Amino acid sequence: MLRVRFKRLKRRLRVFFRGVLWRIGRILAPFILKALRSLPRDKLHAIGTGFGSAWFHLIASSRGLGLDNLDRVFGKSVPRDQKEYFCRESFKNILECMLDFYYFSFHPEEIESHILADPEAEERVRAILDKGRGALVFSAHIGNWELLASYMGRIAPINLLTRRHKDFNHYVTDCRARHHVDTIYDDSITSMKKILRRLRQGEMVGLIIDRNLRHVDGMMVDFMGSPAFTPYYPVKLALKTGAPVIGIFLLQEGPFYRLHIEDPIEVKMLDDIETTYRAYTRAFLQTVEKHVRTHPGQWFWAHKRWSRPKGTVTFPPQA
Repeated sequence: MLRVRFKRLKRRLRVFFRGVLWRIGRILAPFILKALRSLPRDKLHAIGTGFGSAWFHLIASSRGLGLDNLDRVFGKSVPRDQKEYFCRESFKNILECMLDFYYFSFHPEEIESHILADPEAEERVRAILDKGRGALVFSAHIGNWELLASYMGRIAPINLLTRRHKDFNHYVTDCRARHHVDTIYDDSITSMKKILRRLRQGEMVGLIIDRNLRHVDGMMVDFMGSPAFTPYYPVKLALKTGAPVIGIFLLQEGPFYRLHIEDPIEVKMLDDIETTYRAYTRAFLQTVEKHVRTHPGQWFWAHKRWSRPKGTVTFPPQA
């Protein structure tokens, strides 16, 4: 009984102090961002590396969750010290990429010189968009997904379908707007109309598909060896609009980023709606999995990817 009470008290204290830190962050954010704006890119990277390392060493809950997820995926095939390295690099990567996105939002003229891209792959995307159906672009929380949208916006207008950030929403959307990236919230009743209109105009709609999200319909689909709740709205949108679906990723490569553009997937109705949703959702996740396994230090491991579904499971797990 005492142990249960202690755990409850510990949980309440953790929630309390987390709330205090968020309130302090909201107050200090404008001043911190203003100070960061004047720093060169290498200094920002150093800050991201330092805070990422501190995050790994000081926040036991994040470190534990990340290592548990790495254990789930790699088991005994990867030694513990290597998993700790992947987890620590993951924390560094997400902070470095956030600061890079912020830096390039004020230095857009430097983006192209820091991204390694295949001109032929980019031309294939333009050729797809020329057909007038637009394109659904999916990525994941790996590499620099925000800067990815900024770069792809140079090929054609792009809109990000995303959830609303509770505390720092306007900072993120302001940075996107400076890159001419529009934000469509998936909690808006008008979001579907906006998406359909933008696709008909030959634009791209970007989606991140590797999170366990609330307020969405989805299904339990295998992801790196374990069932994970995954929204199937990319499949639903593709069936409704006829837009092709393209996996695109922007991964760190030294001081640069390399653009990876996958072959487009044309979504067609299969035997029935459940089979269709499951087959294509799994295909999209396999593309994400390929890049996560190739660049494990660049995917964000410290989130509850395999926890109980936060959204509504429309179809039961496959037997």
